[in-house]
Amino acid sequence: MKKLLIAAIAGVFMTATSAQAQNMTIGTSQQGSASFLTGSAVAKAISEATDLNLRVVPEGGSEIILSRLHAGAMVFGIATSPPLIQAWAGGEEYKGVKQENVRVVAVLRTLRTAFMVRADSDITSTADFAGKRIAEGFGRQRAAGLMQDAGLAAAGVDKANLTLVPVAGGAKAVDDLVAGRLDITHFSLSSGKTREADASVGIRFLTIPDTDEAKAAASESMPGVFIETVEPSSAYPGFSKPINVIASKYLLVTNASADEDAVYTATKALYENKESLVAAYPAMAEFDPENMRMDLGVPYHPGALKFYAEIGQ
Repeated sequence: MKKLLIAAIAGVFMTATSAQAQNMTIGTSQQGSASFLTGSAVAKAISEATDLNLRVVPEGGSEIILSRLHAGAMVFGIATSPPLIQAWAGGEEYKGVKQENVRVVAVLRTLRTAFMVRADSDITSTADFAGKRIAEGFGRQRAAGLMQDAGLAAAGVDKANLTLVPVAGGAKAVDDLVAGRLDITHFSLSSGKTREADASVGIRFLTIPDTDEAKAAASESMPGVFIETVEPSSAYPGFSKPINVIASKYLLVTNASADEDAVYTATKALYENKESLVAAYPAMAEFDPENMRMDLGVPYHPGALKFYAEIGQ
């Protein structure tokens, strides 16, 4: 009888514990990527401030994360705005199948990407690209390739004049650049992989035009991107003068059927814990709690909307 009582008490305790700590996954791109670092910071901030326990799972590019969210295979994910817009519309990457179960939770920060070359390269501008070896395909991180295509469109560079080298992903392309197997790739300014490459062989980022024609070409190539001028900063290696880059928004996204209370709790935790986000990933310093919601043409989750209504966003 005593053993039965102990077992019953233990069962109640375990049930209460599991109810209190909700284990959830948050999908990101591969380790070392800006997506992974952003997702890790989000997971840490939410897990420390709430009873939600978020575990980061490196899945691949935004298109893979969005497809898995649409299918309900994970609860949260980190994606950029252009693939999200494509997913909602059922664009080419999704073979016409609209990913209608995806919902937005919050705008996190800006992703800035640019053409990267080794510091010892004779390439000084996009005008020098003809015949050079450039990353192509990007395997399970196809969105990275589309961002690069937008940069090429803005610069007026025809891919037919380049030597295209298939790569498995953005981070692998940086490794290939460092090893001398590539002349050019397109990657995040703030990624840990970028700093690793700069420490190894030195890297340079190249500017693109910011004319009206360039902006239109980039947007037509990949809706949702924009061209932004970035000033030199200790946060970014690889350039000492202002450069124009391809930019988009990093987002926290979820599935339409995700628990409303859980999404509300996660949204509130982000709003209230910027300090924790920045401590985990300094690039989150630009996260603006007062601008977590913007019109992207894709619905927000009801749990997030409930919180935004409370704070007047």
